[in-house]
Amino acid sequence: MTMALDSKHLLLLSVSPLRGGAEDYCLAIARGAVAAGFEVDAAFSPSEEMASLAHDMQSLGVRYHALNIVDVGSRHTHSGFIPRFLRTYRLLINTRPNVALVVLCGLQYGLAPLLACAVARVPAVVVFQMVRSGVYLSPPQRWVRALARKKGQTYVAVSSENQYLLSRVLRMPSSDIQWIANGADPAVFACTPAERAAGRAKLREELGLPPETRLLLTVGRLSHQKGHDLLVPVMAHVIERHPDVRFIWAGEGPNEKDLKALLEQYGVEKFTTLLGRRGDIPHLLNSSDLFVHPTRFEGQPFSMLEAMAAGLPIVTTQASGITEVLEDRVHGLLGRVEDVRDLRENLFFALDHPDDMRAMAERARLRLEAFTEAKMIERTLALLTDSCR
Repeated sequence: MTMALDSKHLLLLSVSPLRGGAEDYCLAIARGAVAAGFEVDAAFSPSEEMASLAHDMQSLGVRYHALNIVDVGSRHTHSGFIPRFLRTYRLLINTRPNVALVVLCGLQYGLAPLLACAVARVPAVVVFQMVRSGVYLSPPQRWVRALARKKGQTYVAVSSENQYLLSRVLRMPSSDIQWIANGADPAVFACTPAERAAGRAKLREELGLPPETRLLLTVGRLSHQKGHDLLVPVMAHVIERHPDVRFIWAGEGPNEKDLKALLEQYGVEKFTTLLGRRGDIPHLLNSSDLFVHPTRFEGQPFSMLEAMAAGLPIVTTQASGITEVLEDRVHGLLGRVEDVRDLRENLFFALDHPDDMRAMAERARLRLEAFTEAKMIERTLALLTDSCR
């Protein structure tokens, strides 16, 4: 993908201390921006969990700045608002970007960098990777955000539901909020039948499992949001009915210890492998039999889009923007949020009807044409370019 551009300088800002879908989104935009001729800087937490992202950014030729502007997660990881504001402001003055891209995983986060961009008179595109219902902002908080928006800030939602929630909480017209869907790159997940067969054998050998084992893969941070705890009570029922099934979880997170205890409590720890953070997600997706995503809330999950790209059958929930991408019983199985019974019955159906699930997966793979990474990058870079003018 190419765009005819004058010299442009982009600063990427993230307020998260952990690497997840929103942070990998930053990497994708950085990759596209570099390819399109942008000069790119990126600033985010120097935490151990973000070290791999810093490395990946630098490998693209992006200048990385260790910047603690974290206001997500546990209070003990936060610095004060004024230090966050001053750190961002100093960086903006020193790097002098034409435009900033501020990526947030919630409406309540990121006020310090937004205000710093406004004071430094640097236009900003603000991407909300997730907006939860029930979030409340006080009138002063809304006022400060409205003031910052007047200084050249554009808000972007990744789903129409998030767009609606943003407009409702901020009391602004939804038409004033851009909507750019997340996307995945189908080429990353393409493989031949021979490659897929070899990958399946390799993964089962790695896990010490028989070649005929059916693997149910969950990809995501080990957190309350992703719903791993909802899956645990279902596992014994699934194993009793389908003894050849094993569960594999790719990801790290704050709930790992509690989830291990829950697996032991239900006596299913021997049927579950926690893989930790993996750099070979395409291999895992192409080598598994079912993608299980029992999430409680989302913006528009990258892991699900990647499963679609790999042609892997999907069992998930009706959370947030998922229903804008998948139709139940057409592209996959979508249960009610936090409904363990729905999750169990959908897993039973998926394992009992593999041909039906493969047909849904193929329709989901075709559906991905509307949600490609290339379209996501192109639309975002166009917005960034317009913001520079």
